[in-house]
Amino acid sequence: MKSLKKTLALVLSLVMLVSVMAVPAYATEGPSKTTVAATQFTEAVEVKVDSVTYNGSTQTGKVTVTFNGKTLVEGKDYKITKPATGTDTGNYTVEIEGIGDYAGKATGTFTIKANPKGKKSAKATIKAKKASVKLGKKKATAKINVKIKAKNNKAQPIYKIKAYPKKTKAKQKKLVTINQKTGKITFKKGAKKGTYKIKVTIPRYNNFKGATKTITITLK
Repeated sequence: MKSLKKTLALVLSLVMLVSVMAVPAYATEGPSKTTVAATQFTEAVEVKVDSVTYNGSTQTGKVTVTFNGKTLVEGKDYKITKPATGTDTGNYTVEIEGIGDYAGKATGTFTIKANPKGKKSAKATIKAKKASVKLGKKKATAKINVKIKAKNNKAQPIYKIKAYPKKTKAKQKKLVTINQKTGKITFKKGAKKGTYKIKVTIPRYNNFKGATKTITITLK
C-alpha cells in the first residue's frame, strides 16, 4: 500500500513538471512593439506661403505644407523652424522640419510686395548748392552741401561723380575720389581743374520712392 502511494505521488509530480515546462516562454512577456520609420521629405513636399502687401509693420504669412498631394498639419506633421515673418518688401526664406510620421527639412518663400498705391509722404527730396574749392599744394577737400528730406525713407544717400571737366585724362580721374556715403570729395595734386558733376541718390526704400539730384563742384 505504501509502495502504491509513493508511485502515485511520483506520477503526480511528473505530470505537474511536464505541465510547467509546456507553458510557452512568451506567455510571461508583454505584447511586442513594432517601430515604423518616419517618412522622409522628398522633392514632392511643397511649402507655400501667402504673400502680403507692405504696410510698414511686421507681418507673418500663412504657411501651407503639402506632401504627395496630402496637406500636412503643423504641430503634428511638421514644425516651422524659420517663420514667415518680415517687415520690408522682398523675399524671405521659410524653413520647416518634419515631426511625428515625417522627417527631413524643406524651404519655401514668403514675399512682401510693394504697395502699388504708395504714399504721398514717401517722395524724397534733395536740395543742393553749387560749391567751389581751390586746389592747394598737395590736395583739396570739399563736403557736398546738400539737404535731404526723406520722410519714411530710411535709405542712405549715395554720392557718385557723374561727370568730369572736359578733356580729363584717365590718370587725372584717379586723383579725384568721393566717399559714397558721406559725400566728401578729395582732389589730389594734379587733378583737372574745372567743373565736376556729382550725382546724389536716395535709393527706393521698400514702398517709398527715391530721389536724385545732380550738383556741381568747381575746382579752381
